[in-house]
Amino acid sequence: MEPYSWTGAELSDREWRRRLAPPECSALLESAREIASIPKTLVDITVGLGCGPLKRLRNKLSHQLYRGMGFVVLTGVPVDDEPPEVVESIFWIIGRLLGVPVSQSRNGDFIGVVEDKGIDIRDPRFRGYESNVPLPFHTDRCDLVALLCLKQAEKGGESLVASSLRVRDELAEKWPDLLDVLKMPFPQDLRGEHGPGEQPWAEMPIISEEDGIFVARYLRSFIEASQRFPDAPRLTSAMVAALDAVDEILGREDTPLRFTMEKGDLQILNNHLVMHSRTEFADGTASVNRRKLLRLWISPYGSCRLPHSFARLFGSVEPGAIRGGVPSRDPVKQSKSIDSP
Repeated sequence: MEPYSWTGAELSDREWRRRLAPPECSALLESAREIASIPKTLVDITVGLGCGPLKRLRNKLSHQLYRGMGFVVLTGVPVDDEPPEVVESIFWIIGRLLGVPVSQSRNGDFIGVVEDKGIDIRDPRFRGYESNVPLPFHTDRCDLVALLCLKQAEKGGESLVASSLRVRDELAEKWPDLLDVLKMPFPQDLRGEHGPGEQPWAEMPIISEEDGIFVARYLRSFIEASQRFPDAPRLTSAMVAALDAVDEILGREDTPLRFTMEKGDLQILNNHLVMHSRTEFADGTASVNRRKLLRLWISPYGSCRLPHSFARLFGSVEPGAIRGGVPSRDPVKQSKSIDSP
């Protein structure tokens, strides 16, 4: 079964939302509490990954991510009344069920904290997840991204997800010439997350279809920001028209699925099949009332081969390789391939 294209208007809750079963919650809590008592870093730990309930959970999640809609929202993740180290361990276990977490920043952050730090996202030193401003549709620098909600916003912060396959299908039907443009290399700003001696920008297509494998990579703000570098290729009028067409499709009322993440909700996305965004939000005045999510970027088990153009951002395009993420200044040593527990 291949992944399929969809619109938010076509989906029902039961297709994309799944509540954790009691045996799964029990297995997660038992393993997480054991992990929290071990004096090791999370990177080194695989406790509990082989137990029956969690193996079955992994299979169900994998089906949705690779052969279904490309995303799933788990509800009922046990985050209430648990200390932070146990909650982080629960999140880590779910990530390790699917693959190996990779660094999200030059500081080597494996678990990112998504909250408003009052930064200006126009500053290339900062990232959108550190602000409360609306985030346009985009994909991340990894195969899978997971977000665990610890506290929802007092107002706003709605999540939107959209099928990249549906965007492709709409373009093929109405603007096939612009679809061809989107398969050409587009420059994009690396936001300072490049290696020594490397160019601060990279080139890759927005839509790739090689050997029957569909992959999308979209981040318009980074594409436009690449123009600050004099040596980066200039965006043509055809490229701008193609970007406008993508945004026109994504901006339709029925294209995305909209939902609000609540405490204990866990959103997992296949970045190659699904684009995501977030509306502006407002926090409460007290620190305990501030929106907070945890984030993992994951290099999955049994991943597919990526287009050659992804090598610059992902490090490797080979199937099964640990890839994606932001190179750390003090990288954790990892092998060239990964095996499922």
